[in-house]
Amino acid sequence: MKDLFSIKGKTALVTGGSRGIGEMIAGGFLASGAKVYISSRKVDACDATAERLMKTFGGKCISLPANVAELDGISSLVETLSEREDKLDILVNNARFVRPGGVVDGGNLVFAQQEMEVNCLGLMRLAQAFGPVMRGRGADGVNSATAWVNILSVYAYCNLPPFGTYSASSAAAHSLSQCLRSELRAGGVRVMNVYTSPIDDEWHQPLPPPKVDAVKLSAAVIEGLQEGLEEVYVGDVAEDLIDRWAAGPKLLELEMTRQGGA
Repeated sequence: MKDLFSIKGKTALVTGGSRGIGEMIAGGFLASGAKVYISSRKVDACDATAERLMKTFGGKCISLPANVAELDGISSLVETLSEREDKLDILVNNARFVRPGGVVDGGNLVFAQQEMEVNCLGLMRLAQAFGPVMRGRGADGVNSATAWVNILSVYAYCNLPPFGTYSASSAAAHSLSQCLRSELRAGGVRVMNVYTSPIDDEWHQPLPPPKVDAVKLSAAVIEGLQEGLEEVYVGDVAEDLIDRWAAGPKLLELEMTRQGGA
């Protein structure tokens, strides 16, 4: 099948790109022939990752240290791309803050606030900074193809009590992404949401397998873009949950909340 969206020759920005999922997604873009910018609030880690990716995949990977939880961080991304006269074709919103805890049990307001700042408001800051420019690309003819990718937890659909506040921040981002899709459609910008099962990382260790690794998620992002999809569900847990949600959202809620998890 012919790709609906060609990644080769495009310029991509991956937030949260200094390690793990972000690093592998950036590698997938490099392997597909894209020029890649990676951003992270960790300066040294971001620089080292860019060097490592170029040695592994070739191509051009540029480190842009920035914190999406701060307006100054977003502004620096916009300024750097403008100075380089690069037109952004693909933005991957991958930065996230994850901590276990519910509302009453293990709830931490400081962590909950940070989850909202990064996972939800980070999306909004990126959208306000890059959305108008990307939407304006609709008049660029053959060069107008752009895409916005959000990496979200599948628990945006139904709360996972052991990660209750994280689920809530994912649900908020899920809702914002629908608004973003409507606002960017006029410029021909496709918004693709990638809903993932629990990631095989340090913060999801309390949850039982199966979990999703960075390689599988990266491949799903690349394939989803190439196939022109708007929703992608990655991992057995995500695929099972969305099927149960489609069959009956209330029944799924009862199952999740009574068991305290999936």
